[in-house]
Amino acid sequence: MMPILELDNLHYRYPGHGAPALRGATLSLPTGARVALLARNGCGKSTLLPHCNGILRPDSGIVRFEGRRLAYDRRSLRELRRRVGIVFQNPDDQLFSASVAQDISFGPLNLGLGERETRRLVQAAAEMCEITELLERPTHALGGGQKTRVALAGVLAMDPVVVIADEVTTSLDPWMRRQVLAIFQRLVAEGRTVVVATHDVEIAHYWADLVVVMNEGRIVAADGSDCIFADEALMAFVGLRDPWRLPPVGGRE
Repeated sequence: MMPILELDNLHYRYPGHGAPALRGATLSLPTGARVALLARNGCGKSTLLPHCNGILRPDSGIVRFEGRRLAYDRRSLRELRRRVGIVFQNPDDQLFSASVAQDISFGPLNLGLGERETRRLVQAAAEMCEITELLERPTHALGGGQKTRVALAGVLAMDPVVVIADEVTTSLDPWMRRQVLAIFQRLVAEGRTVVVATHDVEIAHYWADLVVVMNEGRIVAADGSDCIFADEALMAFVGLRDPWRLPPVGGRE
C-alpha cells in the first residue's frame, strides 16, 4: 500500500538561527495508522509537522502526499491543508471566532461550501468531539480541554485524511487525555491516519501502532512500540525512559 505521506531527507533552518532544526529527516506514514512521534523537547517535532501540510517548506528534501510531490502554490496548499489537518499545542493559536460554531465553520466556509453543507460538517465534527452542547458558547469562555476539542473539531470539519496533533495532550488531565485519544481512535477506525507528537512514552506505548523517534532533527527509529521500547541502547541514546505498562484503553489491544 502506498504511504499517505512521505518526508524524504528534509533539511530546514529557521531564518536567523544558526543551528538547523531538521537534518535530513526521512519518514513514511502508512494509511489508517496510529502514529506517535516521540522525542524530547527541542528535537524537531514541532518543526517537522508543519512541513506535512506546507506551512513550512524545506530548504532541501521532498514531501509527498499520496505519492505526489507537494506544490507550494496557493491553490495546491489550500487543498493540501484541507486533507492534512494540524491541531497545535496551544488551542488559542487556532480559536479566534466569537462562538464555537463560528470557529468550526471557518474552514468549510473558506473552502466555498454552502451554509447547509457547512452546518452538516460542523454538526458531525461537534458530535465526533462531543462538544455539541458548546456550539453557541463563546470560545473565550471555554476550559483548556474544551478548547482542545473545539480546535480538533475545526480541523475535522475539513474532512481530512491525515490528522496531526502537536503535543495536544500535554496540558490535559488524565480523564480528558483519554477522551481525546478515544476520538483519535475513532478517526483511525474510519481509515484516517492520526499522528500524535508527544514526549509522553506512556501514550506512545499503549496507543500507537507505529512509534517514530526523533533526535536532533533526524528520524532515528520507526517501528512498533514493543520493538522501540525493547531497544535499551536507543532509549539511552535519545534520553527517554521505558514506559509504564498502562492498560490499553483507547489504544492497542
